[in-house]
Amino acid sequence: MQIDWLTHLEIDKARELSDKEGKPILLNIFSPSCPGSMRLEREVLSDERVIREVMAKTIPVRCVTESETYDLEKAQIIGKHIFIWSPSLQMTNSKGVFFHEFPTAPRYTRLDAFYNRVHHDLPGSITTTEMLNALSIGYEKHRVLEHHDYDGAAQSLRSSASDMRHDTLAQKEVDYWLGIARNRGYSSEPGRLVSESMSPLGRAVAAVAEELIALSEEGILRDWKGKSGPNSWRYYTDNVREVVYGLWQSLIDFSRNIALNRSEKISEAQLILAQHHRAFRDLTALVAGFGDDILDAQPLPKERSLRNHYVHVALAEWWAHTPHIRFARELKQHNESPRALESQAVLESLGFPPVCFGSLAELLDKYEEVHWKVVNEFSSMTTEELDAESVWWEGSPVAVRFRLNRLGWHLRDHSTIVENVLQALGKQVTEQQRFARQLFSALGEVEAALIGVSDNQFSKEYIALTSFVEQRARELRNHRRP
Repeated sequence: MQIDWLTHLEIDKARELSDKEGKPILLNIFSPSCPGSMRLEREVLSDERVIREVMAKTIPVRCVTESETYDLEKAQIIGKHIFIWSPSLQMTNSKGVFFHEFPTAPRYTRLDAFYNRVHHDLPGSITTTEMLNALSIGYEKHRVLEHHDYDGAAQSLRSSASDMRHDTLAQKEVDYWLGIARNRGYSSEPGRLVSESMSPLGRAVAAVAEELIALSEEGILRDWKGKSGPNSWRYYTDNVREVVYGLWQSLIDFSRNIALNRSEKISEAQLILAQHHRAFRDLTALVAGFGDDILDAQPLPKERSLRNHYVHVALAEWWAHTPHIRFARELKQHNESPRALESQAVLESLGFPPVCFGSLAELLDKYEEVHWKVVNEFSSMTTEELDAESVWWEGSPVAVRFRLNRLGWHLRDHSTIVENVLQALGKQVTEQQRFARQLFSALGEVEAALIGVSDNQFSKEYIALTSFVEQRARELRNHRRP
C-alpha cells in the first residue's frame, strides 16, 4: 500500500481531477538528497493511515527536484511554490493556487534562476499525527474557501478538535478556521491598526488612522470640532483634511529636526535600515482599513494570497536574512572566514516561523515585533561589518551590505504586488485610507530618522508630539459623533 503520486508532468491532470472531484491537490516537493525528505517518506508518508487519508481527501502530486537537465514544468512548479524557507508539503486548489501548508515539514529555498534545485534549510520534524492533523485541517479549509460549505466544515472541525488537543499548532489553526466557518466567512470590518509592538508615537498615529478610516465622507468636510492647530496652523484647521495635513507636517518637521540636530552622524548601516523601515511602513499601511476578507482571496492565479505575502516578508526578514547577517557579523568580529550557518540552529534560537492563519491584525503585530528587532540589532553595525560576507543558498559569499539593502527593495517589490492583488479584488481605496497611508508614511520618516539616536536626545519633543497626536485621535473620535 502506497500513495499513488501523480508526477509534475501530470499537473494538468491533477487540476482536472481536483476540479472534478472537489478535492485539493497535495503537492510534495521531494528532494532525494535531503535527509528530511527521506525521513518523511520512510516514517510518515508510508504510514497506512496517512496513505488512506491522502488518497481519500486529496489529489497527490510529487515534484522531484535535482534534475540533471533543465525541466520547464518542474521549474515552474518550484518557482511558484518554493521561495525562502517554504514547506515541502503544501495544498493548492484546482487552479494550482497555494492555500495550506504543513508547517513542520522539511523547508527549502529555491536555487538559481532555473529553479530545478532547492536548498535544504530545515529537515523538518513532522510526525504521523501532525501529518494527519494538517491533512484534516487543509481539507476543511478547502471546503470553506472553495465550496463555501461552512456548516459541513464547522461540524468536521468541531469533531476533530478534541483529537488535536496535544498538537498545539493544529489546535490553534482549528480554532481559527472554526471561527471562520461559524461566521460563514471572514469579517470585512477594518482590522485593528494599533499594535502593542509599535512605539508610543506609532500607536498614536495608528489610533488616528483608525478614527480616520471609520469617518464618513460627510465627516471629512464637516467643520472641525476639535482644537485649532498650533501657530500658523490655526488658520488651517477648518476640517479633517486640514487636520490630517497638520499632523503630517508635524511628523515631517520632527523628522527634519532629528536629521539636522542629531548628536552623532548617521552611519551607512543606519541609512540602509532607514530605507528599509520606510518600505516597511509603506507595505503595512497598504492594508489599513481592510478586513480579514482580503487575506486568503486569490484573484490572480500566478500570485500568492495577501496572507502569504505578509507571512513571507516577515519570515524572510527575521528567520531567513537576519540570522545570516548576524552570523557573518560574528565571524567578522572574530576574524574568521565566511562559512554556512546551520538552519536548525536558527530555528532553535528564533523560534517557529509565522504561520498561515490568524487575523490580519495578529499578522501585522507579529511582523511589527520582529521588524523592530532587526532594526535595533543592526543599527550599530560598522562599515567594516557591512563588508563581511555570509554563505547561504547562493553558492558563494554575499556581502552583508547587499543583504541589508535587499531587505528594503524586497518590501518594495511586495508592495507593488499587494497593490495589484487589492486592485484585482476590486478593493477601492477610500480618501480616508489614503490619509491614513500618508500619516503612516510620515511616521516612517520619524522612526527612520531616530534609528541610532540616543534615547534621551529628542525625548521631550517625542513625548510632546506623541501627546499631540493622541489628542487628535480623541478629537477625531468626538468629531465622528453626530
